[in-house]
Amino acid sequence: MSTSAPVSIASNQQLQQQLVGGGNPINAAKKCTDFKDGMMNKDQLRVELADDEGCKYSIYLDHLNLPTFGIGHLITEADSEFGEPIGTEVSEERVRKAFNLDVAVTIDECKVLYDDFDDLPEECQHVIANMMFNMGRPRLSKFKGMKAGCDARDWNKMADEMVDSRWHDQVPNRAKRLVKRIRDLAKD
Repeated sequence: MSTSAPVSIASNQQLQQQLVGGGNPINAAKKCTDFKDGMMNKDQLRVELADDEGCKYSIYLDHLNLPTFGIGHLITEADSEFGEPIGTEVSEERVRKAFNLDVAVTIDECKVLYDDFDDLPEECQHVIANMMFNMGRPRLSKFKGMKAGCDARDWNKMADEMVDSRWHDQVPNRAKRLVKRIRDLAKD
């Protein structure tokens, strides 16, 4: 990631405390939504996403050279930060609000792509949501073999299709962890 100004990065331990109610920026998330939706534990999803994405309290360029802030929030024209220079500080409150909205949108998008999303094992829900957060629905919808494996509850096929992708090469550590989680479902 390239930036032209220093950025504030929260440690994983700090983020986990914040995400489960310890302090700013994410602790107020519990005040915004009910975290249980079907089987999914949204608190845990938030921790996982924060761990994979990291948290920066300024605008930076992501791995695709797109302006981003907070916990992987891609800046769009609808954001007040749109057009602001790299390195511009972003408040903890703004990071929290953007992350809460991004997680809600992610879960809604999962339900559009996987109409039985609420019926999937929670581990599978978390993996799909993690991938959706990372890529968005347009890109994740191209994972037709992965979806076919999921629909058939053939976890090894689903995992194989995840491996057979550019995404797997672009975010290898994250991808390997998520693939392992799906392969572990086949063992149950």
